[in-house]
Amino acid sequence: MDTARISVRDHGALGDLVTDDTAAIQAAIDAARAGGQVAGGKRAVYLPGGDYLTGPLRLGPDLTLMGDGSGVSRLFSRDPGQAVMALVGIEGNTSSLHLRDLGFFAQGRGGTGLHLAGRDAATRIIGVRVEDCQFSMFDTAVRLRLCNSVWLGQSHAAACATGFAIDTSSDVKFQQCFADNGTGWGFDIADDGFHGASGEGVYLIGCVTNAQAGGLRVVG
Repeated sequence: MDTARISVRDHGALGDLVTDDTAAIQAAIDAARAGGQVAGGKRAVYLPGGDYLTGPLRLGPDLTLMGDGSGVSRLFSRDPGQAVMALVGIEGNTSSLHLRDLGFFAQGRGGTGLHLAGRDAATRIIGVRVEDCQFSMFDTAVRLRLCNSVWLGQSHAAACATGFAIDTSSDVKFQQCFADNGTGWGFDIADDGFHGASGEGVYLIGCVTNAQAGGLRVVG
């Protein structure tokens, strides 16, 4: 499938770790969403190699965000406690979100690297792929709630208090993901018992934790 790329540089992002690139990156995301599908594929937001200082970014459905590698295209938190990228409080089932080859860095400000949350049992985020991404020094690297059909591959939670938190979600697959040097659980899986799963199963395939306070916790 071909992908038409919208570069954040074309919207004014500098990637110099000094300039606040929030508005420029958000403008590229909004432009990709407004453009919708193209012949033979999807539109994608492209972050060329650089260090992008950013506040919270609002994601949406049918969106791809891609970089040149997790050590090359890097997003750095601007605000304490923020979620760098988030899709929360949706109004209807939201599908098709893909992130790849990006690095997320908390800069000692905690918060969450990627936060995806549906609203209730009938309003979920469906069809997420996260691959070849790194999340460093967050309170939580990736937090999923009320999500279905999620695949995370070859992604790394480095020195995050909690690596990957999965709450009341189903058909979630982790493949060759790694959590290390954190103060909490590498993989923390829970179910609130009220919203129910529309699928089933959280799968960890070839995943590793190292020097975490705990490797795996399953609750509910």
